[in-house]
Amino acid sequence: MNVVLQILKCASNLMNFNEMAGVEHSVCRECGDEVIFAEQIKRNDCILRDAWRKIDGLLTAQEIVDLRNKLGLTQQDAAKVFGGGVNAFSKYERSEVIQSVAMDKLMRAALEFPSLFLWLKQQAGLLTSDYGSVKPLVRKKLPETDGISSLNYG
Repeated sequence: MNVVLQILKCASNLMNFNEMAGVEHSVCRECGDEVIFAEQIKRNDCILRDAWRKIDGLLTAQEIVDLRNKLGLTQQDAAKVFGGGVNAFSKYERSEVIQSVAMDKLMRAALEFPSLFLWLKQQAGLLTSDYGSVKPLVRKKLPETDGISSLNYG
């Protein structure tokens, strides 16, 4: 039996079969043997990676696309903001690579905490001003009392 087919059968035993929907293979009409061709293997690998992501509690490829779009980032900008290399998000979104747990947490945190996301964008050089609407501190000299000079920050 084909090794890849054995792996798929073992994986389907470990996971809910619904998560394996779309897994492809071919059956010979003459002898009934099951085979998986190179293109099917590539597509099946992507399906398996997303299934493993779900099991590990990570964002799926489509969830990464949705998160990136919600944040208004291109794949290249997402790589600058979160790291991982210039092609990282393309690979995450095509399920060619599974993101690390740390990367997954950082992406989720950026969506959950807008100030963190703005800070990450600034660090990546994607913001032209310092957080836009944040007011700078202004120092005002107060009248001296008892020989002590005080500063008021406001």
